[in-house]
Amino acid sequence: MWKKSGWIGAAIAFLASPVANAQRIVPDPVSCPRCTIEARTVLRIGGLDSPLPSEGPADVVADGQGRYWVFSWNATPMVFDRTGKPIREFTHGAGPNETGFAEYAILTPADSVAIFDAENRRISVFASDLTAKRSIALSGFPVKPRILRWPDRVIVVQPAGSRQTLQPPLQLIDLSGPTSSTLATFGRIRTTLTGPALARSFHRTLSSVRNGRVWEAEHMRYNLHYWRVDGTFPVLLDSLQRRPAWFSEELVSPGVPVAHPRLNRVEQDADGLVWVFLNQPTGVTLSEVMPKRSSRTREGRTDQIPMEKLLRTVVEVIDPKTARVITRTTVPSILSTVLADGRAVFYNVDRDGIPYLEIVTLRLAGR
Repeated sequence: MWKKSGWIGAAIAFLASPVANAQRIVPDPVSCPRCTIEARTVLRIGGLDSPLPSEGPADVVADGQGRYWVFSWNATPMVFDRTGKPIREFTHGAGPNETGFAEYAILTPADSVAIFDAENRRISVFASDLTAKRSIALSGFPVKPRILRWPDRVIVVQPAGSRQTLQPPLQLIDLSGPTSSTLATFGRIRTTLTGPALARSFHRTLSSVRNGRVWEAEHMRYNLHYWRVDGTFPVLLDSLQRRPAWFSEELVSPGVPVAHPRLNRVEQDADGLVWVFLNQPTGVTLSEVMPKRSSRTREGRTDQIPMEKLLRTVVEVIDPKTARVITRTTVPSILSTVLADGRAVFYNVDRDGIPYLEIVTLRLAGR
């Protein structure tokens, strides 16, 4: 386990780590033609009686009572019961039981939900009775939190834009005190990039931690890195690279959201297989769905672009032992998040323009 004394008073940056094997290329053909991904919808959240924010959520957390906590960049967190009925929408503010527009959270071992409230510069820990029990002052703007050991070992992604100096994209932080503290930074930087391309390369996602190991993936490039994080210092164990023909890393105009490929989430299952969820353009053009221009501003509102018409989700299952794609499937919705128990949360909009979430179980069959 972690040797705590080795971290006191120091933040150690790992720009490169020993690698068991060089980066391996994962070919496109599937290795198991008879295998399939079985998807079954177990719950639908949304509709006129259970309104959701106008855009897909950034994160969803399922707690021990079967409730779903929904987090969005443009709304306060909402809580739905196990049947999909809304039971709480947090008040926007900085009070003890209020939140800002928080995008990310984690479920703690005590069935509390730790909300990363960047707007209020704090982490609020809410107990199962939906009341705040603890507040931790937040340093930086960490996203995508994953628990290694609660509360003193939490892995987060720290975007490049939130730093004064260029540092590796991953951080190990300690939340046991009144203020979050950085214990270590690690992860690879693509030093050949500059400007916006370099900043975009810091956008990463993390799998849940299993047996002290975590997968990291870049959003804009299909690179997967496998880290051991339960030792004296993080060690890179494996690195995989995919280059599907439809997945490119072309830059887009700043401030204009267009439908470009994006690695959305990565997860590891109990068998050691890696599940990768990617946004794939549907082929519908931006001009076909761009909102009509306002007579006052003469511009369309880019925050009203129906991204669910521009993107769908490709799911690939990779066996890291063989560096092969076992099978893949396509889901006609946008992934919101992946839960650590074989479920995924997808976002879509019905024919009447009402947004909804589907909780879907995913299972690899035929292997």
